[in-house]
Amino acid sequence: MKRVHKILALGLCVLLLSSCLSEQKSCEDIALRLCDELKLPVGQMYCCGKEGTSLRELPSDTMSVMYGSNAKDVFELIEEYSIYLCAAGAPYEVAVFKCYSSSDSDSVAALCLGRADALSVLLRGTEYADIARNSAVCVKGKYTVMVIAPDAEKAEEMAKGILR
Repeated sequence: MKRVHKILALGLCVLLLSSCLSEQKSCEDIALRLCDELKLPVGQMYCCGKEGTSLRELPSDTMSVMYGSNAKDVFELIEEYSIYLCAAGAPYEVAVFKCYSSSDSDSVAALCLGRADALSVLLRGTEYADIARNSAVCVKGKYTVMVIAPDAEKAEEMAKGILR
């Protein structure tokens, strides 16, 4: 009887561990949580991810305008993404990308840094200049997160906490 209990306990442990390992955070969930915690105004969410979901993809021409001419090549490395753009006229953005491989995250981070730099130049001399200049980009495994919001340091810490 003791042996049966040990086998059942071991089986339960394996089952619980495998369910913990398979828990994946969706890019949309991460982006929505960041937007909520940063109290960002209403905006448009563009998502691309797992098949069978009804998500709104970022149009290719918008992708090129936002991320540059090589954006399509880099987006091919991305398994899933979610991009929030503020609808209230402020340059607030939250972008969460999940790559097929963690080695591709650096290319996505470079794309995000290019976006932040371009916004910084465009918004120079405006009331939003500091926000664009102090954007946050962080990489954790397959995930890359970019936040352009009033409190970039807080956003970066929150992103790191969510991606643990």
